Amino acid sequence: MAIKITINSKAFTIISSYSFPHADFREILDELTDLTTNINGEEYFIGGDFNAHSQRWGYRDEDSRGKQLQEFIAEKHTFLLNSSDSPPTFEHKNRQGWPDLTMVSSHSLAAICRWDVLEEESYSDHKFVKISINSNISSLSFARFKTA
Repeated sequence: MAIKITINSKAFTIISSYSFPHADFREILDELTDLTTNINGEEYFIGGDFNAHSQRWGYRDEDSRGKQLQEFIAEKHTFLLNSSDSPPTFEHKNRQGWPDLTMVSSHSLAAICRWDVLEEESYSDHKFVKISINSNISSLSFARFKTA
């Protein structure tokens, strides 16, 4: 799913993605490639539950999805807002993980974004993720909510 917003004559596309743990991950990445290609150079955010493991965003291990997603990030020259030392975005009983990731289309956009995992109750096994955009014009915040 994607939505477009315009702020002070600047368009942004916000893309939400979910990948079932056993889905064809290449297909998900191909869909994201199509979406980002078709928005004609506009700035974008990609947020999603990718079920991909990498030390780059907090896991101790790395799986094939994590490797493929890192290749996607490098090939598309996107910037990951998550950090390897962030709190987990998923907690269920005695399990935890970092499946929820946010990427942006440019270094200049990444430089004005702040990415946080919120501690408030989400009534889900996924925590709220807050992305704040700070600029000299205004400050906007978007919360990512579980959609399924």
